[in-house]
Amino acid sequence: MSLPKGLDWSLAAVAACIALGGCGGGGGGKGPGAAFGEFRIGGSTGAFEGTLGLLNNGSDALSLSAPGSFVFAQRVPRGGAYDVQVSMQPPAQFCSVVKGSGKASADVKDVQVQCGKGRLRTVHTFAQGGERPRQLFLGGFAEDAKGYLYAAAAGVGNGNPGAIYRISPQGAVSVLHVFEADGPQPLHRLTFGPDGKLYGVADAEGHDGIVYSLGLDGTFTVLHTFKASEDSVDGVVPSGGLVLAGGSLYGLTLAGGVDDAGTIYRIDADGKYRTLHSFLKGEKLDHLLSRIHRPAGSLTVGSDGMLYGTAMSGGYKRHGGIFRVDPTKSKVETLTEFDAHIENAQTGVVETAPGVFHGVASVNFPKGLALFRLQLPVGEDRMAITNVVRRLEEKDGTMAGTMAYSPFAGAPVLGSDGKLYGAYDWDTRTGQNEEEDSSADAATRTGAIFRYDPKTNDLDHAADFGQDGTTLRSPTNGLLLARNGHLYGVATQATESGMAKALYALD
Repeated sequence: MSLPKGLDWSLAAVAACIALGGCGGGGGGKGPGAAFGEFRIGGSTGAFEGTLGLLNNGSDALSLSAPGSFVFAQRVPRGGAYDVQVSMQPPAQFCSVVKGSGKASADVKDVQVQCGKGRLRTVHTFAQGGERPRQLFLGGFAEDAKGYLYAAAAGVGNGNPGAIYRISPQGAVSVLHVFEADGPQPLHRLTFGPDGKLYGVADAEGHDGIVYSLGLDGTFTVLHTFKASEDSVDGVVPSGGLVLAGGSLYGLTLAGGVDDAGTIYRIDADGKYRTLHSFLKGEKLDHLLSRIHRPAGSLTVGSDGMLYGTAMSGGYKRHGGIFRVDPTKSKVETLTEFDAHIENAQTGVVETAPGVFHGVASVNFPKGLALFRLQLPVGEDRMAITNVVRRLEEKDGTMAGTMAYSPFAGAPVLGSDGKLYGAYDWDTRTGQNEEEDSSADAATRTGAIFRYDPKTNDLDHAADFGQDGTTLRSPTNGLLLARNGHLYGVATQATESGMAKALYALD
């Protein structure tokens, strides 16, 4: 009886494998495939929290969620090279590879990945002559699939124009677009649209604001100009950046609308614009029925497809609250009104678990900054619960000041370790804030990147500015958690010519 085609070769190969003693499991190059000159590449990691990404030979990717041993899926031929690199760092940590490259003559089991606490480093300092925008990248960053960062900077004072910057993974900075010095300035974060273009908003004193798009080739287009009038329901003064949901972009305005209390709007890539909702103050009817208004910060897309945001004014206690928008029906619902204890929630919220949102706000008694949590109701008859979970403190345990958080700062970011990260600053003197600081006084400012665990309620500092030899201090914007696991932000840095803004990374 003849064997099926190909089976006679397979049986011969198995026989040869057995004869050579190479078909069993185990190490030393004797695992399956070793007889044919193919070897596994693996090793072990030190302790880390979150997600650690490894890459062998630039293509074989491995994602680890816990420390221990690892093995890459693809084998390497006898004599073939292997090169293990870290492709994604755990949040606020830095991991490096030891014994990660060589040529395979047997199964490799001794690749070591060592991890430790991340440190602040300067990526680029913006100190070109007299061009030192006071407000730089206040709205945070956008990132493309190749790891390039895009950010908007507003030039304030001395006729300095604003600009859109592109930063390469290696830290090289180029300018994509320059705004007119006397026109609207880009203060808020950028967002990639469905067509791969960048979308943003700009405003300035004497201007109602614009929505624009920017191609990566530098093509700049104004899609909508906000105009306030008695006959218009259009909003004015855009607050926060845009978010992409269902192929359209959504944003907020701080004022304008039918009651000059702010709006929610939608705009498509072709410029089609629509006001979805006008906030109402409600005070004309009864001061006890004051509604939350003046939406501030950016919207957040929840896991349920709804849009969530914060308002800084109105409500029974006049301190604003949190609202939810159904983008398919343009229905707006007030989820909670802040009491006298919480105020000035201007940065939006971030979803840390289905139906659970966190944000940063100013608090009273004593006055300072704190993290709050919103728990959505389980049943229709239950109210949403909002409460302060942790106060942000300085190194000496006193309450941190309020100057670091504004509508431009953005909500904290959620790391792969399930923890929240955010930047805030304080002054070593009493009663100072960034608007009052001169370049010389800025040296008294410090700050930290906080790390908060929503599950355990633990709070600590992932990094402290002005320490460990760094001249970085006074973080001024929200953070970006990039694809490579690094946290990026903007702070003030001392240079030979004075204080300047700098892009930093925590890795």
